[in-house]
Amino acid sequence: MKLLVQSDDYGLTKAIVDGCCDAFENGVLRNTGIFMNMPATEYAVSKMEDFPEICFGIDINVSTGFCVANKELLPHLVKPETGEFIQVSERIKDPDFAKTCYRPYDEVLIEAKAQIEKFIQMVGKKPEYVQTHSSSGEQEYICALSDIAKEYDLPFKVDICKKYDFKIVQECGLFEKYHNEYHISMSPKEAQKKVNPYTMENQMLCEVKPTFRMLQKLFDEGAEYVYLGSHCGYLSADLFQYSRCSINRVYDHEMLTSSQIQKWVQEKHIELITYRDLVE
Repeated sequence: MKLLVQSDDYGLTKAIVDGCCDAFENGVLRNTGIFMNMPATEYAVSKMEDFPEICFGIDINVSTGFCVANKELLPHLVKPETGEFIQVSERIKDPDFAKTCYRPYDEVLIEAKAQIEKFIQMVGKKPEYVQTHSSSGEQEYICALSDIAKEYDLPFKVDICKKYDFKIVQECGLFEKYHNEYHISMSPKEAQKKVNPYTMENQMLCEVKPTFRMLQKLFDEGAEYVYLGSHCGYLSADLFQYSRCSINRVYDHEMLTSSQIQKWVQEKHIELITYRDLVE
């Protein structure tokens, strides 16, 4: 089995960065995407040179924090007076929300390009892959990221998973009912209509065992390529202003650094891969 272990939101807060760095050193985490528009971005970049073996991509964020592109070019994405992205919790108060494409292709493309260019400026090279953030399957947004990835000749996670027929184990810290009853048979968006994994009560039910069982099941079935997604990190007070996904991040960190997972990877001769291994 070739296992691609990824954690999103690197750079969201300093605590998230520190949690990811610990999982690089003491766990199985090998891929992470950075936010280029958050207060902890500079701190996140400063840590990258310490981990040359890690594949650093970019999470194109158009849902929290402030835009990188000219705010006047993004009338549907940001608040015109500040350039701050309009969050979904605010969007749903609009009675026409369900009828509109609130992240239109052209504006996403402009912001995505600006974020990639900022990455190149700060890091000195291109990101190694492109990842969505809080997309909920929105086709305009996903198409824009697929196209910007092609423009910069970068792997796009959604396209890569389709190309290599990855079996996806998403949200490694979420509670067992979500995993066992919904995840494999439904898309994350469909599953979350039935069970909201981001309530505080549900996040407190997170544990390592369900993820391990799913990985073992896929191994027994002979899966060749498996994607293990996560949101690894430590908790800090500033996280709560940016994300609903909070407590389960520490469970993701526990899973990625657990002796159980590391022993399993070693004993089963699992190959931990990065996007570098998937570029032809």
